[in-house]
Amino acid sequence: MRDSKLSGINFKEDLVKKRAFIDVLGARLAMKYLFSRKMEASNIYSMYTLQKVLEKFDIADIYLNNIKIDVRLVFSPDEIFIPKSQFKYEITPDIYMVLCLNENLSSADFIGFFEPDEIDKSNCNADLYFVTQESLKQPDELKSFVKNFVKTEKTLDENDKTRAKELFLNLID
Repeated sequence: MRDSKLSGINFKEDLVKKRAFIDVLGARLAMKYLFSRKMEASNIYSMYTLQKVLEKFDIADIYLNNIKIDVRLVFSPDEIFIPKSQFKYEITPDIYMVLCLNENLSSADFIGFFEPDEIDKSNCNADLYFVTQESLKQPDELKSFVKNFVKTEKTLDENDKTRAKELFLNLID
């Protein structure tokens, strides 16, 4: 909880502070959940740990084996959403893990997970894609998913490399 509170302390906008708090809390609770299930998660390479990234993006990425997971911490199972910016900037994870925060803010229930290509992109507004609880894979399927996961490597052509360079330069500014 302390890390979550400190995460947004330097941000000027209240909305950004709140989002940063939720993102960091979600990542921490997900790691705690995975550790309790004897699954070694890490945030060593997580983008959310970089203040500049956390300020600009709604992201709470952690890593489990070679799987990039973005944690979506929600207050209700009926309000699951994914920022369109993750697709725009090509920072989508391998899977989204959805946790529903309990009222005391100290724990959350793992309610399911899904892959980015399973999102119904017609269910959206200008900034967000909405995901229904019914479309989630069940929590007890996660271990099997992780065990059988094969990461598809994307090769970059020159256009991709140029675009990546532009995105990083924009982020630095």
